[in-house]
Amino acid sequence: MNLSKPLPLPHTILMVDDEPEHLKMQSWFMNEAGFRIITVVVGRNSFSLPDKERPGLILMDYRLNCELTSIQIVGLLRQTFKDVPIVLLSSAESMPEEMSPLVDGFIRKADPEKLVEFARKFFDGTGQRGQIASSSR
Repeated sequence: MNLSKPLPLPHTILMVDDEPEHLKMQSWFMNEAGFRIITVVVGRNSFSLPDKERPGLILMDYRLNCELTSIQIVGLLRQTFKDVPIVLLSSAESMPEEMSPLVDGFIRKADPEKLVEFARKFFDGTGQRGQIASSSR
């Protein structure tokens, strides 16, 4: 065993949603795939962001049942994590028009395997940069 070469750290993903059960299921699946997941549950009119964490990617649900809008939440995420890509998750067919200039990509909600596949491609550099994702594949 070569002890001089450090083991790679798991890639960290911040997942934002208003449904704790969705976050629990998605984070379990992503953890099993080798990612380190930080979850943020958006409450009725507030949420707390981790201040000592630095994710490499943010996955945010678009339809949130709260008083804060998705636009406001993205603004707060950008203030805290300036250069971290934000990818919107939605059951919509395509990127909601008002979100297009604010986020880095869009993934149509699909099965967990597709989310893992996207994250792996993102972190290994084979995913689309610029328009990170925009398919319903």
